[in-house]
Amino acid sequence: MIGGVGFQSMLADTADEHEYLFGVRREGLFFSGLTLAYKAASGLGGLIAGIGLDLIHFPTDLAANPNVVIPAGVLEKLALISGPLPALLAATAPLFLFGYHLTRKKHAKIIADLADRNARKTEANV
Repeated sequence: MIGGVGFQSMLADTADEHEYLFGVRREGLFFSGLTLAYKAASGLGGLIAGIGLDLIHFPTDLAANPNVVIPAGVLEKLALISGPLPALLAATAPLFLFGYHLTRKKHAKIIADLADRNARKTEANV
């Protein structure tokens, strides 16, 4: 959840930078891209989970046969694919932030420049 909120905050700042560079706002484009990424990650996560369960031969008929005993080896493999593997994937996510170069100081300058630009537009329209 923290990552999701952080990315949304970063996108708002990136939308400001986009307006500064190109003169138009495109928040909808940025946030729709983020929503698509969340949905794609959710679908991919379900696919990876399903493949993982198939690979460890997790029983598929537990609802029909609730008395089936899951072998200890399968439970150990389940623990590995549901704990350390997702943690490893999550640990790599911050590496993608190295390409994000928008600092507080740079964003504050962008906001000030946008405010000046918008004030000049307002004065010109009056």
